[in-house]
Amino acid sequence: EIQMAIELILQYANQIVLSCPYTCPSYLPKVMMAVALIARKSKLKVLHHSVIEVLRDFKRTDQDTWQVHEKAFRKEELAVLHNVLISPNYYV
Repeated sequence: EIQMAIELILQYANQIVLSCPYTCPSYLPKVMMAVALIARKSKLKVLHHSVIEVLRDFKRTDQDTWQVHEKAFRKEELAVLHNVLISPNYYV
């Protein structure tokens, strides 16, 4: 039941993020941080990938105005977004 509740919360949070293309309302960074945190801690690959996709869609739609919108985020929040959105590279 807890997992279902988390999935439901994520679905609503994802819709909130996607409802704001090309803008960044003041509440959005907190929602995105909650979503990113769940994505980082989730052991369900499907859940993790869906959250990553939503955050990437936000970044893609806001790319033209990202320099303005990133000011709505604190440094720590930008670091979390960066860590979630950027795939780790492995060098051998």
